[in-house]
Amino acid sequence: MSRSRRRLRRAPLLLPAVVALTLVPAAITAGPAAAADPPRYKLYYDIFDRGDTKIPGHDTRWVPQGLAYWPARDALVISYYDGEGKKNSRLALIDRRSGKRLQLFELPRRGHVGALAMSDNYLCVGDGGSISRFHTAVLSRTGELPFLQAAGSYKVKASSFMTIVGKQMWVGNYDKHKDSTAYRYTFVKGGVPRYDKVTMNVPRRAQGMAITGSQVIWSVSTGEDADSRLMVRPLTVPTAPRGRDIVAPNMSEGIVIAGNELHVLYESGAAKYKGADYKVRTVHHGLVASVLG
Repeated sequence: MSRSRRRLRRAPLLLPAVVALTLVPAAITAGPAAAADPPRYKLYYDIFDRGDTKIPGHDTRWVPQGLAYWPARDALVISYYDGEGKKNSRLALIDRRSGKRLQLFELPRRGHVGALAMSDNYLCVGDGGSISRFHTAVLSRTGELPFLQAAGSYKVKASSFMTIVGKQMWVGNYDKHKDSTAYRYTFVKGGVPRYDKVTMNVPRRAQGMAITGSQVIWSVSTGEDADSRLMVRPLTVPTAPRGRDIVAPNMSEGIVIAGNELHVLYESGAAKYKGADYKVRTVHHGLVASVLG
């Protein structure tokens, strides 16, 4: 998500030819907090399993931002921007059950590309006030870092993060200083998003959102060495001052619901944040029911 950061150090590229990764299976019980974990994360690690597979591109120039779920392939999609600002942004497609890295893709733009979500037939990627969509067929391309051409691009009112529920897409803005706004779009004929003039308040520093039933879960990150929060609020009062808050590790980013689990992505494992006092290099996951409490 867009925000000011210190200048970057050079790190190795995220290479497409790497060993297969092992993400967490679809249903695993959460593991206890480790001895080195701050005590304030106990509730978090009572709910979430940290997994044992590092995020693709960890400790390199590539900074993970958005997280999406592709049900047809039971795959997770991670978006990255180049921490050195020289290369186009990228996607990593990973099989959620086996952990196998399926493919890396080059996007036709630079930028944070933190808004990422999957509709019925398209992967939607947002940045810079617009949403580009990519037909799921192109995600089957093979070879070394295939270049993805967008099937369409649409101006939207926000593009820091995104979630899609059925035929509706929510796009929100990150704001460091104050609450902001998310806007609802409905997919009409041809899968074109149309703004339906419905909005939602967004808490300050929100980096991602997920909607389940009548509740919204926010991923809120407050800085490199500051705790994140997973905030659970009713859709009717999405920024209520009181609700279920789970103290989480620093630098949480995109979140997505896959089956009965919430997956959480972190950017602290990127080389850009080598000075972070607590690093997460894996995709964490926990039961949605436990997150909701």
